[in-house]
Amino acid sequence: MLECVWELGVERWRLFCLLRGGRGRLLSPLTPDEAEAVLTWLAEVTEQVPFAMKTTEAPWYRRVAVQRRARLGVSSSPILVRSEAAMGFCSS
Repeated sequence: MLECVWELGVERWRLFCLLRGGRGRLLSPLTPDEAEAVLTWLAEVTEQVPFAMKTTEAPWYRRVAVQRRARLGVSSSPILVRSEAAMGFCSS
């Protein structure tokens, strides 16, 4: 799917982490290891693509991204700045 999104030339890819409730109640949940692998992949891909990526219903993504950047010896502040710039948010 990443290749398709990239080829379309999008400016932002919004990724929804569906929860098992409402229409999602029939979903099979990811195991903790699977969820960690997906979020780690996402943190890696975010640094390589020319478009903004935003997660919804995945507050733990920030932890994964910050931990990954810390292991690489990189400040985590660009994550926040890029997110705010991409989404048009202002910090107070």
